[in-house]
This record gives sequence, structure tokens and C-alpha cells, in this order.
Amino acid sequence: MFTPAHNVACNTVIAWAIFFSGCGLSKGAVEARSYLDTNSSRRTYLVSDSSSGTEDTISIQMLGTTSDRGGRREQEVLTIYGGQRIFGRAITSGDRIEIVAGKSSLLTYSVRFPLEVGIQWEDCAIEAVDTIVTLEARERRAFRIQMTSLSPKDFSHKTYWIDPMVGLIRMIDVQVQPYSYARKVVRWELLSYNIEL
Repeated sequence: MFTPAHNVACNTVIAWAIFFSGCGLSKGAVEARSYLDTNSSRRTYLVSDSSSGTEDTISIQMLGTTSDRGGRREQEVLTIYGGQRIFGRAITSGDRIEIVAGKSSLLTYSVRFPLEVGIQWEDCAIEAVDTIVTLEARERRAFRIQMTSLSPKDFSHKTYWIDPMVGLIRMIDVQVQPYSYARKVVRWELLSYNIEL
């Protein structure tokens, strides 16, 4: 079962991308606007953790209150998992977006627009456009992004797929602790979504 304390203790940093566009993938580069521009949008994921052998559903709903502070944008969010409803915020700063549940960092990712195969920045790269079959039994075309990060606490290599019309549809996060070499894989799969613009 996932709790905010568990996420902090395990230093679980998970990539999450929620972006929309009116353009098709066939045009090469896809412009998009931030999911922070949407109100009442909700996505539900099945999240599995290889180290604990657990599976849980996590729902993230964007709420309507947004604020801008010197290039840093915040919006209220509601996360529901482990039977708990936890209010937090989504923070956009530069290329990075972080989802905070209560006082705990739940999700982070990095993306740069326009979405286009071959673009690289810092520790990220857009590698390809793949066809993904989601748990909702739909075929989706999505951009595959690789992200690698290294900190004193762990090494993380993330692969995630973004459908520009829906957001994150799949994510695999491989985490290795540098001293114990303990390894875990956290996998996110889209179960359902409701987008209100």
C-alpha cells in the first residue's frame, strides 16, 4: 500500500506527464499546453512496486485554483490512494513538474516542448513514437521519453510514454540505491481518465 511516508522513505520519484495538444503525432513536432491549464481533470493509474510486491490504484485530480510566482506555477490537486484523500499541489518550474501530496513529493518528471523525436535536454531525451496498448484496451500513439537522474540517495532511470491528447499512459521507473545496490521497479499504467478543459 502506498502512503506519503512510504514514498519519502523509499525516495520514490516517479515521472508523470500530463499534456494536451490539438495536433496529430504525424506532424513531427507537437506543441502542447500544460495540464495546469485544465480544471477537474482526473487520471487513475494502476501502480505496481516490485520491491514490496504491491499494486494500488492512484487517482490524481486537478482542482481549479492556480497561482503564478516568479516563473513558478502552482495548482491545487487531490490524490486518492490507499483509501486516503490527500490535498496537495502541482508545481511547474522550467521543464520540470512536481506533484506534491500533503508535504510529500509524489511525482516528478521533465519534458520540453514541442514534443519531437530526437530532442535532448539535461538528463532527458525523446526517443521515438510507439504504439501502446493500455489497460483500458485502447491502442495509443505516444512519445517515449527517457530520463536518468543520480542523487546521493539513489540512481533512477525512467521511461515514460506521453499521448499528447491524454497525458501519461505508461511509466517504468527503475531505482537503484548506490551502496546496497537494492533495486526496485515502479510501473504506472493508465486505467481511466476524464479530461475537462
